[in-house]
Amino acid sequence: KIIIDKKEKNEEVVVEVLAKDSMPVAIRYYDEDLELIRTMEFGEFKTFGGRYIPALMKIVPKDKPGEYTEVRYDKLDFDAVIPDAIFSRRRLER
Repeated sequence: KIIIDKKEKNEEVVVEVLAKDSMPVAIRYYDEDLELIRTMEFGEFKTFGGRYIPALMKIVPKDKPGEYTEVRYDKLDFDAVIPDAIFSRRRLER
């Protein structure tokens, strides 16, 4: 595993990736006192559209035991055609 350490504003961000393919395993976020505030975990690596990526991302806040936000990809289309109108100011403000 490789660990990348980066400071963002008043936060410390530590990214852990697999050495063999640079896939993310975890990102740990620390506050200005270097106290862990949340962790983003990655798992269930799969191939979507020819790309090997994590199919599961889970964000776990340190101060809320048992709570988390999970994003799981079942299908991804990297070549989807999306009309420009989808991103118009009017549509985005809805």
